[in-house]
Amino acid sequence: MPNGKKCVLILCVLPFFFVTSCSIQKDIGKLILATAVAIDQSDTEDNGVKLTVETQKTMSASSSQGGAQKKPIILISQGQTVFDADRNFSAYTEKSLFWGHTQYIVVGESAARDDIRKYLDFFIRNHENRLNAHVMVVQEESGEELLKSGDEDLVTNKLKSLVDNVGDMSLSKEITLVEFVEALGSKYSAAYLPCLKIVEKPEGSGGNDYVQDIVLGGYAIFKGTRLQDFITGKEARGLNWVTGDVKSGIIVVKDKDGKDISLEIISAKTKIKTKLIDGIPNIEIKIKVNSNIGELEGASDVFNAEALSELARQQADVIREEISSVVEFAKQNNTDILGFGDKIFHQHPVQWEGIKDKWSELFLKTIVRIEVEPNISGVYNITKAVRSWEGSE
Repeated sequence: MPNGKKCVLILCVLPFFFVTSCSIQKDIGKLILATAVAIDQSDTEDNGVKLTVETQKTMSASSSQGGAQKKPIILISQGQTVFDADRNFSAYTEKSLFWGHTQYIVVGESAARDDIRKYLDFFIRNHENRLNAHVMVVQEESGEELLKSGDEDLVTNKLKSLVDNVGDMSLSKEITLVEFVEALGSKYSAAYLPCLKIVEKPEGSGGNDYVQDIVLGGYAIFKGTRLQDFITGKEARGLNWVTGDVKSGIIVVKDKDGKDISLEIISAKTKIKTKLIDGIPNIEIKIKVNSNIGELEGASDVFNAEALSELARQQADVIREEISSVVEFAKQNNTDILGFGDKIFHQHPVQWEGIKDKWSELFLKTIVRIEVEPNISGVYNITKAVRSWEGSE
């Protein structure tokens, strides 16, 4: 290579040895890695904020345990704002709090009812924070109580397990910070978050001692930026049917003798069509669902066309009831958690311009039709009930 070209190459490469990939470097040994944070109203500051952070410490285990264990460390700080409370952590520890590892943001019910926007703004703006962190609301309790309910176990691990398995029953779903903020910014649709609850469960078998556990199910419904109400059970799954978020679940129907049969949802698909008839929104919801027979309590023969058709009819009735219940809830509270306004906007943008300013009024008059196409496609290769001969007697 000619000397001139070598000089040019050196001059081009040399600057890279004097710059770093990040202008702000932090020593990880001087950081507290917050894996989960709870946000509550302050009990010391008027209109203030309380932050409860879960981090972890690796403990040396005994030789019999065969490895190190991670134990939770709970830190609490209060301030006039979230940012103020964040900085106040420095009064309790020599290390700096780092939000880049925060996977879960848990909001206490009272804070959510106050105004969730002011409690989440810091986590949106701060460059360290993860916009894909999961956001949840604690029903009837504070976020602090939830993070402390883990005792010797990391609540972060419990929350991860709940989020990973939320599709098994389809009574809720995971929602990230960026998804919630986007929904919160909608002028015509209402936002919602998955709901956590602290419950008591027996410790061991046969004892009278109880320990706290956490369950995930249902949604916290917002009107504007304030928590309005909660939905659980059939209303929560009804919402997931409408939004296309049903992944799996169990639907219980009856055989001809009144015995329970468990149908496992294998797949589900939702289509929504909208029309404006004489100025009134008409919503057509079509659900296509495939399921398997997962359990029989009776001995009746249900593996024939007539019986399977009856089970499919019952399954469709259950789905219609779940959807109808959440539609009724939405209308009673005049909160479009179903996203009907958004559907009309995308399918009929010109007509939407003429009705958007009176959507809250028209939403209450919306006519909703529900069509379910059920299909029981599998029986797990077992085509007879145990002692099926009893069912023919």
